[in-house]
Parts: sequence; structure tokens; C-alpha cells
Amino acid sequence: MLGRQWDFVDGFPWLHPTWAGQAVTFTMPILGWLIRAPLRDPLVAYALGSGGLIVLVELMHGETGYAQFGYRFIVDALPLLWLVLAVIFRRRLGRGAIAAGLLGIAAFCYGVTAIYGFNFVGP
Repeated sequence: MLGRQWDFVDGFPWLHPTWAGQAVTFTMPILGWLIRAPLRDPLVAYALGSGGLIVLVELMHGETGYAQFGYRFIVDALPLLWLVLAVIFRRRLGRGAIAAGLLGIAAFCYGVTAIYGFNFVGP
């Protein structure tokens, strides 16, 4: 869930996305800012608690499902995590957060283009 990356291969293009999915930390690195969440805020506490319970239930069944790009099991909890990120970035986005967001967008664009545009995909 947190560490699955693309496969490195000997030929061009050296990075191949896989149908097994990618780690959410790779395709959405801005989620790293969740550690800055103000836990004393009841909205944040309830959102993180609810998101944690959602992910816990989804991880219990152990089925990866069919092919996907990105990590499917966090998708149900993402609206709650985005709410927490909105609280964290209430005043403004920092340069690091902007860079993380752009990096995630770039990783997503490369992965989708590699899979659907050029069929560079591993097992």
C-alpha cells in the first residue's frame, strides 16, 4: 500500500507501471502533509478516524481486484483526507506542497500515458 512503485527494466522506457497498482505515497505525495493535521480540531479528528476505519475495513478482505492505476483501497477514504488537507492548507499552500502536488500529477500522467498510450506496462 505505501511502497509499491513502478518496475525498473533494462530497456527504454526504464520505468514501467504495473497492473498491480502503485503506492498512494507515489501517486499522491501531498498526503504526507496529513502528519501536520491539528488533531485537537474535532473535524480533523473525526475525519481522520473515519478515514482510518474505512481503510481498515477495506484492507481486511485482502483482495486486490482487477487492474488499476494507483491504489484503489484508499479511494473511499480520500474525500475525508482531502477535507483534512483543506484544513491544513486553509491559509495557503507552501512550496513543498505545491511541488508534491505537481510531482503526483506528473507521476499520474506518465503512468496513464505509459499504460494506455504506449502499452509500457508490467505484470
